[in-house]
Amino acid sequence: SEEHKRRLLDNYDQLVDDVGLEDVIDCLIEDNVISDETRQRVEKEDTRQAKVRSLLEYLKNQTERAYYSFARSLEYSYQHLYEKLIDLPLEKQRIDSFRTQTLEKTPIGTPPRFPVYRGWESYKMSLKKFLKSQIQDHIRQDPLGTFDRYTNLRVLVGQSNRRDRRCGYKLLQQENESDNRINPEELFDAGNWNDHSDPRVVLMRGRAGIGKTSFVRKLVYEWAVEDIWTKKFQAVYLFQLRDFNSSYDATNNLSCYQLIMTRHGPDVREVDEQRIWENIESDTNNVLVIFDGMDEYRGYDKESDFPGYFNSKEKIPIPALFGNILKGNILSRAHIILTSRPRAIGLRNLERSFHRTVEICGFDTKGVKEYFKNNFRNDPKKLQRVMKFLEANSNLFSICYIPVVCSFLVECIGEIVDHTDTSTCNWCQNPQTMTQIFTLAIQYFILNHHDKYRSGLDKPKHPVEAFLPFRESFLALAKLAAWGMTCTPMYLVFTPEDLKQAQLEVTPEMMDFGLLHSIKKIDNRVFNTEKEEWSYLHLIVMEYMTSVNFCIDEWERIEKVIDMADTGQFDTVYLFLMGLLGDPKCHDFTRRLFDLSQDQLETMRQKAERLLRALGNKFRAKEARMTKESKFLLLMLLSEGKLEHMADEVFGWVAEARVIGEY
Repeated sequence: SEEHKRRLLDNYDQLVDDVGLEDVIDCLIEDNVISDETRQRVEKEDTRQAKVRSLLEYLKNQTERAYYSFARSLEYSYQHLYEKLIDLPLEKQRIDSFRTQTLEKTPIGTPPRFPVYRGWESYKMSLKKFLKSQIQDHIRQDPLGTFDRYTNLRVLVGQSNRRDRRCGYKLLQQENESDNRINPEELFDAGNWNDHSDPRVVLMRGRAGIGKTSFVRKLVYEWAVEDIWTKKFQAVYLFQLRDFNSSYDATNNLSCYQLIMTRHGPDVREVDEQRIWENIESDTNNVLVIFDGMDEYRGYDKESDFPGYFNSKEKIPIPALFGNILKGNILSRAHIILTSRPRAIGLRNLERSFHRTVEICGFDTKGVKEYFKNNFRNDPKKLQRVMKFLEANSNLFSICYIPVVCSFLVECIGEIVDHTDTSTCNWCQNPQTMTQIFTLAIQYFILNHHDKYRSGLDKPKHPVEAFLPFRESFLALAKLAAWGMTCTPMYLVFTPEDLKQAQLEVTPEMMDFGLLHSIKKIDNRVFNTEKEEWSYLHLIVMEYMTSVNFCIDEWERIEKVIDMADTGQFDTVYLFLMGLLGDPKCHDFTRRLFDLSQDQLETMRQKAERLLRALGNKFRAKEARMTKESKFLLLMLLSEGKLEHMADEVFGWVAEARVIGEY
């Protein structure tokens, strides 16, 4: 009827967006509404939306019976659309009558069609909606607004064996300008790299702040909106490994079935769950699983192997579950991406599992320039001055290849340019190292975000004075970071129970700095009560604050952290600590923060030398098995601490050490 045609047209866009052909086609064939020939013609369309459009065009010219058959097929999987097509309760009786007639024609012994199976296409659509909503939540909760700016990340295939006596961030720039690139959609292609004929398990390495998490989230988001791998993967799952650091997960076992059907993805009706899982297991080659942040997962706290498990429904320890998925014992043909910083200890258990190693290099030269153009596009004059300033400072420009550095540099680069000629604080005029940039950026961050300074009336003349009225709260924030970093497992999210046990607290004064953000969660176990948790803006912020706390610690506590150098967990902490201890330009900050004398500052510089030698001895002690990454770290520490007088000594360590393969 004309009324039915109108309803189809009114809901046309939503039907095209939401409905999966597999969910409705069997019902229409069963009711003799469409023929096999019509089905084949509809299924020839390239995309899911095009198939549904073709079906709707066919139904518009059919009888009332076809309309009710189509509405009936939507009732259980797409209740919201069913109610729009059927004028309840007027037509409900007609639908029920039509259903009874259909069931009466069903041969004896055939299971009834109601409730109908949602179907794989419907599940895939729900999965994409779930992923989009999850990643959009991260975009909304990102106070730095960095997600959309990670648009020029590059992936480098293989590893560079190039040797260079230069130290510092020029090495990052050298690697970034390499021509050995791969596009994201080619990650699993055999390609021309001669690493594996069928690369399914990919290790994606990257240094601190280089954009590993943002990169994989962007990949998943693009799959969900059908911009990448639309035909290659039917299902994609993203797991943040830090989420498995809780004491609950440390003491309980989990199956692969539970991991995917319970811990991740959209809600699925219990009646459909098993059939969806069977679909996943029957064609695992079309499944992509991403494990993000091996370096943030504390389940692999030593170089130990684990037994093989092959039953996807068997509950096993979580480290063993991840390992067996990576080794192909479970979900045997699935494609997998694992992200990590280069020296995470967990990689040593799994190094033979990877078919391809790629490295996220950060921004290239064009990407750096575009990043700042995007941030200052509303102020062309300031943009021109910022770009001129960056291009005149090659060291500073080279650090910008690390995207998270760009995020923090944006907080202060305008002010640095504005005050270059007038500031009496010498190091504020031209920051050259990671520590200098983060120290300055965090001070400007406080100036820009703290309630006391938002009005602009009480802002101090120099950023180094920003935290002085709140010194105790700032040091409490540093103490909290150091506690979380040194716990086993490491705490990246703090619950009230965790803090109470550690005799710590998060005060409103600590929140005022803008470096912590609050996470509101509903605890369903306790009458849907709201629960507050806290985390730092980024792991690298937590690492910087940890180094602040270590600055005036006794050497014995720092030694305990040096003993964990093999894990790779504290590499960035060492970097910042070296800058705060050794760099004379950072001493204005540490002197004011800790109220230190000149003699005490000299003692800190001696501690920096001691730290560098201790780490050098640590990396050389194990049969001189120094990896490329540990050599690189030593050179970065030398540069960060401004310990030029130790250059020959450090280069001697690097030259005498035997080169070994990288994990």
